[in-house]
Amino acid sequence: MKLNNIQRSPYLLLTLLLGLSLTGCSSHSATSQPPNGSISYLAPAESATADIEETAPIVFNSESYNSFTENPFIKTTDETFSTFSIDVDIASYSNVRRFITNQELPPVDAIRTEELINYFNYSYPEPTDNIPFSLSQEMMPCPWNESSQLLLIGLQGKHLQPDEVPPSNLVFLLDVSGSMSDTNKLPLLKKSFNILTSNLKESDCISIVVYAGASGVVLDGVAGNDESLINEALESLEAGGSTAGAEGIAMAYELAEKHFIKDGNNRVILATDGDFNVGPNSESDLIRIIEKKREKGIFLSVLGLGMGNYKDDKMESLADHGNGNYAYIDSLQEAKKVLGEQLTGTLFTIAKDVKIQVDFNPDKVESYRLIGYENRLLNKEDFDNDSVDAGEIGAGHNVTALYEITPNASTTNKSKVVDYYDDTTIPIADEYGLIKLRYKAPDSNESRLLSVKFSPSLTQSNTNITFAAAVAEYSMLLRNSSYKGNSSLDQVLSLIKPYANEDVHKSGFYDLVEATKPLLPSTSSSTSITSINQDSIVNAYMSIINKLYEEDPGLNDEISILAIDTTKMCNITSYEKTLLLEKLKNVYELEIIDSTFEDLKKDGYILEDQLYFPNGILINIEDTPIENDSTFTFNASKWRSGLGSIGYNNSTITYMNSTWEITVQSSWIS
Repeated sequence: MKLNNIQRSPYLLLTLLLGLSLTGCSSHSATSQPPNGSISYLAPAESATADIEETAPIVFNSESYNSFTENPFIKTTDETFSTFSIDVDIASYSNVRRFITNQELPPVDAIRTEELINYFNYSYPEPTDNIPFSLSQEMMPCPWNESSQLLLIGLQGKHLQPDEVPPSNLVFLLDVSGSMSDTNKLPLLKKSFNILTSNLKESDCISIVVYAGASGVVLDGVAGNDESLINEALESLEAGGSTAGAEGIAMAYELAEKHFIKDGNNRVILATDGDFNVGPNSESDLIRIIEKKREKGIFLSVLGLGMGNYKDDKMESLADHGNGNYAYIDSLQEAKKVLGEQLTGTLFTIAKDVKIQVDFNPDKVESYRLIGYENRLLNKEDFDNDSVDAGEIGAGHNVTALYEITPNASTTNKSKVVDYYDDTTIPIADEYGLIKLRYKAPDSNESRLLSVKFSPSLTQSNTNITFAAAVAEYSMLLRNSSYKGNSSLDQVLSLIKPYANEDVHKSGFYDLVEATKPLLPSTSSSTSITSINQDSIVNAYMSIINKLYEEDPGLNDEISILAIDTTKMCNITSYEKTLLLEKLKNVYELEIIDSTFEDLKKDGYILEDQLYFPNGILINIEDTPIENDSTFTFNASKWRSGLGSIGYNNSTITYMNSTWEITVQSSWIS
């Protein structure tokens, strides 16, 4: 029925929302869990059942991440080729660390496995024969699946000696908008760039552009060794105004062209939380500008900072299209790594458009799965197409990729694929496949080809692959991956312990895994319910929400938002809430907001004077702890306005025969 045809008491549901209370939930953790993909998220506050003046301050969280689905296993009888672009970004690892440090699990789509793996250094050999990087491969049994093996592909970029480093023309493009005022944003940004400037030379050229409500030039082409002038300019910056990011990017590129150094490193370094909220901010428009300048030899690198309104999806995209890298600065230690220890890799590209293609031998490999790189996949024919853009590798950088491989137990050739190796060569019996790699020199548009065969007998050392496997296993546990097998945090710790003292970053990873233990439910059972897995308890709440959504469908007319108040849901962990929010997004294809009634009202979603949610509905669930591992009691409601709401009281939901059955004891409508 249409809302404007309903005659209902306007304050009845408000009383029900704020007044009804089930006993049994004596305490509730309001740990906020940001969502996945493009879900908007409001961190939950305690429901206002008493004086509104005592309500905790409301923190708006609008972080956004690109959604993706993990790579599946592919049978070699269907396709022997796997093709992808390399990725040297490492932002995901430090962003994940930020969440764990704050005692929260990260959103699923914030966890990009390849970036976690590539955060660390591996001991690959230095390149030879005027090739900009070496190509290594290792194999080992898969730690989480005894029927599989792991293949590691490793690239090591050439390290540059000080006299080999070309001069740099750098434009610091710095966000000084009001959203950057937090201590983990602009103040950290200043200290981070102080580290960078301490490593510059007289032949380097430095400019600074800032942007807020308007953009402006702070420094115009000063010598890199004028450290005091550069740092003085950085220190003078203050946050204020809204963010005209597109205008700032255009101005930064103008300066980069003005001071262009032939055969040098010409680069814009954007530092921001990504919240471009004023001016021509179409991402496609920005990308077109960045790609055009990329073709002229001016690259773009991106440094992300802060939390709450962090736009990971936008910053990753800008860096990818700008032939640059993307890092997240969560601490001064991370700034020292990115802008100090790895400065040459951050700034100096030694090869561009780097693509990898693995051609598996179907006689030896039944199926394979690329672990990570979901947003870097290419078509088979893209490998030989030099017009297709791919990733870059910097001086001294290493790149690691892992495949999980299921060996072919049969000795019979099951393959109907005839283009193995792209020729008529018959593979030798022990050969698992061929690794091919294409790359271009930074100043060339023509690619070069490398290739190497691989098999278990060719593996000389498992040092690199063991640590990389541990990082991949950790990532799958955080993502609650369907491919995690018998993974566990204890196994991750066991794998990395021999390498934990190699450097401060690997030692820090060991500590990070330890810190994750209290946050991550046991891999053998849910922390909420001993005999029901995570998917099942999420499905319990999905069943309640689905039933409510179908009731009185007129309340759903023309909505674009589905809000859910999770603050009184007793039987679900923060991690399971993340899964629930993601599932709601996928099922309903609406914007999903985790929020209370009071939060929605204060943030303008609900019109207070009319008691009306113009473009959404709010679902509220309050339950008791589960009994006998199978049943709990709940009150639930769907609210659109004071004149449009429906709900259930003292109802039960029971797990039986692998499904959830709802018994509604009483219902109401207003």
